[in-house]
Amino acid sequence: MLFDHANGYLSPWSVMDAEEFFQAKRDKELGRWRYPLDPDYVVYPNPDEAFERMFGPNLDLVVLRESDGMTKGYVRAEDQGGPPLDHRFGHILAARAFFEAHPERKPWEDAEIGEVWLLTKDGTEGEFAAVVSDPAVTVTKNFDAAAIAFAIDDSQIRSGRRIWPEEAS
Repeated sequence: MLFDHANGYLSPWSVMDAEEFFQAKRDKELGRWRYPLDPDYVVYPNPDEAFERMFGPNLDLVVLRESDGMTKGYVRAEDQGGPPLDHRFGHILAARAFFEAHPERKPWEDAEIGEVWLLTKDGTEGEFAAVVSDPAVTVTKNFDAAAIAFAIDDSQIRSGRRIWPEEAS
């Protein structure tokens, strides 16, 4: 953000940068996300009960078009990835962009040192067990399985479940 204090004025570019900065700051404070390709669309990722009463249960997020107040609820599992309907075009594009920018965290990405996980991974057959290594020994926290080690956030992991220690019942 550049302000031209030396000449006693703000250029139009500086004003725009300042407006965007303060808008982004306010969006962050309010827990919302603005669609970068069309900032008129604002995504609220944690809808409350009032929105669930309006749009149905299990909402993942709500998208608001600020210019006219049109609000749509969005359930990720219902999106089949096809072309959006005309009346929801911008809303759906904003929702999809939000999910692309905020991928779901996988359970194994929170694995703790010493846990044993049963994983499936691209390029391997079936499930295999892997233990979470101690970064004090291995430099980074990895899954260690037999003769291989790989990051706990490896994109080739397709599924995983913790098998030790067992969940408390």
